[in-house]
Amino acid sequence: MKKSTQGKIHMSLQVDKNDIKVHERILSSRVHLFIWIIINTTKSLLNSFTSFLVAGILITVYIMEVRQFLYILLFFVVYPLSISFEEYFHSITLIAQGNKLNLIGLRIWKLTYRSKINLCTIGMAVGYNILNKKEKIQILANGPILSIFINSIIIILINSIYHMSFQQLFLVFLIFNCISVTSLLPIKYISINGTDALKLLNNKKCLNLSFYELQRIILSGLFDTIFFMFIKKPISKEYLIKTYLTEAFYQYQKKNFSEAKTYLEKVINVDKINAEAYNNIACCLIELDTNLDIAMEYARIATAIAPNDLSYRETLLTVNSILEQKAK
Repeated sequence: MKKSTQGKIHMSLQVDKNDIKVHERILSSRVHLFIWIIINTTKSLLNSFTSFLVAGILITVYIMEVRQFLYILLFFVVYPLSISFEEYFHSITLIAQGNKLNLIGLRIWKLTYRSKINLCTIGMAVGYNILNKKEKIQILANGPILSIFINSIIIILINSIYHMSFQQLFLVFLIFNCISVTSLLPIKYISINGTDALKLLNNKKCLNLSFYELQRIILSGLFDTIFFMFIKKPISKEYLIKTYLTEAFYQYQKKNFSEAKTYLEKVINVDKINAEAYNNIACCLIELDTNLDIAMEYARIATAIAPNDLSYRETLLTVNSILEQKAK
């Protein structure tokens, strides 16, 4: 708190965003990814003033011998696990789509006082690069739905041991799924950009989808992710193409044009008529300023495959212009 010149007092609170990058090595293992998410989620929740408040509540409730102490303790233990499950399934859906290298990591919003004191974590989400809206719909839906599914299995196993009453069972269900259930409610002010359900409906509106089409997209994403997680699914041609194109784009952004070209050549090995791959190889050769005759050939192939794509025509004109300048 500080005093202004008019003698009024106000709080200098602000929301700080913190991006935690995930290493490519962690992405190679689903177990490592889950552990990484749990560690960073728990660390973010504990590294705040709120954690001391929670500890004080638990100690007070325990001393007062409140009968619901175990439920309150269970909530604060399960809370970071619930968040981790949801963000993990967001991440796994993204990887199952062939967008592994589009996964940035965790994006955490904190309410801070004068940018120094971390009061509490008010939002957490998976950060990712450019995706189309259908992919976003699947990612947004899969997180809470699969979290509720896995948590329900855990609750059934617990109930098989302790044989809880219906009331106890319902309370435990709410404790385990409070985050996921909230994510499925289209609420605007529950987090920085609204809940997953609200973002999902916004994407549905942009694509002008019917509810039947929306359900079909969500179910398709759910089945693909479950197969990717639990069943040895043969890698499809489409998955390989998408993965190679994503990795090529990632390398191109880092200005590793030779590496990007290598991935694009892998696309052509799988799909001989992929216009995007031919065009992007031409772009890589332009950036490398080498083999421009091959760049011209590939740009022509891309234009022949997709004659209505203006970006491919632009690449062809660029190569032609460079060749003409070099010929002078």
